[in-house]
Amino acid sequence: MLKIVASPFAVGVGARLIGQLIAFATVILAARYLTLADFGSYAVAWAVTVIATSFVFSGLHQACLRSRDIEADGDTLFWLMLGVGACGLVIMLGIGLLAGGSGSGTGRVFLGLSVIPLASAPVAWLEALLMRAGRARAAAAHVAVAESLGLCVAAATLEAGLGTMALVAARHAVVLAGLLMLLGLVRRRPRRRFRSDRLREIRATVTPLWVTTSLAMFSNYGADLVLGAFLSPAAVGAYRSGARITMTVADLIVQPLGKLSWSRFTRHEKDADPQAIARAWLENMAAAALLFWPIACGLALLAAPLVETVFGPAWLPAAPVVALLAVSRSLRLFSALLEPALISTGHAATQQRIRLCSAVVLLLLLVAWGRAGATEAALAQIGTALFLAVMAVPAQARALGIGARSLVRCFLPGAGMALACAVTILLTEGMRAALPGAQGLVATVALLGLLWLAGLAIALRSGRLVLPTP
Repeated sequence: MLKIVASPFAVGVGARLIGQLIAFATVILAARYLTLADFGSYAVAWAVTVIATSFVFSGLHQACLRSRDIEADGDTLFWLMLGVGACGLVIMLGIGLLAGGSGSGTGRVFLGLSVIPLASAPVAWLEALLMRAGRARAAAAHVAVAESLGLCVAAATLEAGLGTMALVAARHAVVLAGLLMLLGLVRRRPRRRFRSDRLREIRATVTPLWVTTSLAMFSNYGADLVLGAFLSPAAVGAYRSGARITMTVADLIVQPLGKLSWSRFTRHEKDADPQAIARAWLENMAAAALLFWPIACGLALLAAPLVETVFGPAWLPAAPVVALLAVSRSLRLFSALLEPALISTGHAATQQRIRLCSAVVLLLLLVAWGRAGATEAALAQIGTALFLAVMAVPAQARALGIGARSLVRCFLPGAGMALACAVTILLTEGMRAALPGAQGLVATVALLGLLWLAGLAIALRSGRLVLPTP
């Protein structure tokens, strides 16, 4: 048991769980001090910040992992990350000024968050070096500590009456704390050296992943931007608060899974062992489905009482969004390892086409009827996720040489556990109605938690569940 708890995946999930729970707690705090419209203004600016910062981490981060000569590539990668972060800074400053600058609430948030992409560049570089050195636990743990500090800053500044700028201050605290910890963990420092002769090899990894990042960011935050363009900030607030719940659960599984899969797949790629990549894909996807699908099922069926209890009755418009996005996230699990699976096997072009097609589908659905409201935007996400799953699963199976029978065995335990949770929720409906206040919801969640833990224990002992490793 100690070995399981101390495994890189368990530590990664634990750290990600802490980070996501803190992000969730921040939204709960915001609900006590901000209106949906105020939170919506912050959500739009934060969406752009995440998009800008993702280009610092994505592509260049993986290029560091794939590099066969980190001494030759390391410094060049740092300066590339810093340059990308500076571009994000300039873009956000421009948007902030166009939105009214310091004279408007949205403008102030954009200006306040604009430095985050640039400040994240050294964090991304140092974290990549940690992962390359096999120190996945340290790379994961520093995130949890930094996010904890950010929550403390958010609580103090919200209480002080800073409004949306309190959330901005919290993000600055997270980045600064992460940087200071990573500087203590990684002894290497960047040198003033830039080797242009290494750009061709770096570009081979970065280009497809930047395309993927662009499409993934539009998938995650396109609805926020569309709703912000066509509707009021309150609509964005309803959508983003609902999305925050599902993202909290999904990311704590998918983020560590992706990082560990990239590390493991690229190692097998260097060893020229495609069969090992296929085995790793089946193990990791089976674990992700068994861990995530039961939780997503609970979110979908208990969305209304959950939102009312956690955020309050004023935020109930987010409940349908929670339910629909839980279904969407369940479908998107099928494409969670699309990039490492296809790029590591030499099918980067296929991966790009799949992501591009899914982005076009999402754009069409959002423009057609997703812009009508937060619920319609969530329905657009379900349609896109279904399309993506139909495209991604066969492509990965062909690239890895996985048969239909192996695919069914891979996802069957997760589907069975989700079904058991759904039946439990339906059978306990009378109990929830009979108990006062939130007691029925708490009792149901506790019962589901025991069922989920028992299923995981059985799967681990039987060998059906293998925790991912780097």
